Amino acid sequence: MLAGVILAVAVIAFAAYFLVLKPKSNQQTPPLLKDAKVKHSVTISKISSISADTFTYEMKFPSSHAKSLLGISTGSHIRLYGKDSNGVEFFRSYTPISSQDALGSFTLLIKLYIHPTIPEKSGKMSIFLENLKVNDQVQISGPYTSISYRGSGKFYFTEDREEREYKTVSFIGGGSGITPIYQILQAMRKENFAGKRTLLFGNRTEADILLRDELEEMSKDKSAQVFYTVDRPSENWKGFSGFVTEDMLNSCIPSPSKDHLIILCGPPLMIKECINILTKMGHEDQNVFNF
Repeated sequence: MLAGVILAVAVIAFAAYFLVLKPKSNQQTPPLLKDAKVKHSVTISKISSISADTFTYEMKFPSSHAKSLLGISTGSHIRLYGKDSNGVEFFRSYTPISSQDALGSFTLLIKLYIHPTIPEKSGKMSIFLENLKVNDQVQISGPYTSISYRGSGKFYFTEDREEREYKTVSFIGGGSGITPIYQILQAMRKENFAGKRTLLFGNRTEADILLRDELEEMSKDKSAQVFYTVDRPSENWKGFSGFVTEDMLNSCIPSPSKDHLIILCGPPLMIKECINILTKMGHEDQNVFNF
């Protein structure tokens, strides 16, 4: 009788090991990107048009990493490599817009700069990407990090080697500079960050506003606000108009404080002017970060 009970217990324990404890075949494998010095080939699995000059590129990992995360922290970026007409390799930096939890793939949002008559004035990466199609392979490397969001309002600054915590985070973005900002906003929304979040997003026209539906969805959170400014407003435009000004920032960006971080990403001239205005408004340098 006792031997039968022992045998039954052993069978149950053995079954529990295989059902619960033993690693499953679909278990997540190590991340694709672990060493920024190593390049990896990924395959373009989907190309979607977002606007006249903006596309999303979904990149698929090799089969050996089909269950892997990309391996970058929130706020980090990767390098995408291309070759010019002479076969010389170059790279550009991009922040994926896909979820940090995505396995086996990631998505880039890229605005192409193609001059209609003078090819030399087009962007090198734009020319390279325009000639690619689904199932073509490209090389990437990473991760590269200057700022990393760790959750609960905590940011790690690579250059300072320091983590700082903020209760209010404001973002100023321009054009395709929205991508690293969007990645952080995604993470904050997912964790239900209780602090205040504000975004001022500048574009040439209303039609140029990237990820607008996603940003509008985020703005439904009580602690999040999204403002837009466009250089060339339509007759029915209800947002801000023109370049970012001090009055504009005073209208939508909370007052300076040690608990308030401002993150910027966009065209160099825009960012330079914004930083000058923010300094004038009293925001300290350590609380203003430019990607």
